[in-house]
Amino acid sequence: MAGMSGFAMLAAGFVLAWLGTDLGRWCFMVRRWRWSVRHGCMPKNHLAHS
Repeated sequence: MAGMSGFAMLAAGFVLAWLGTDLGRWCFMVRRWRWSVRHGCMPKNHLAHS
């Protein structure tokens, strides 16, 4: 099921972010960036720093 796998990936991302791993922080930043794009806000300054 796509919904279940998506939920599992989201939960894994939260766990990694909570653990403070580089992968967790990267996933968190990507989710925030995608959320901003979806809402019509392009964080160009944020991208320039990465």
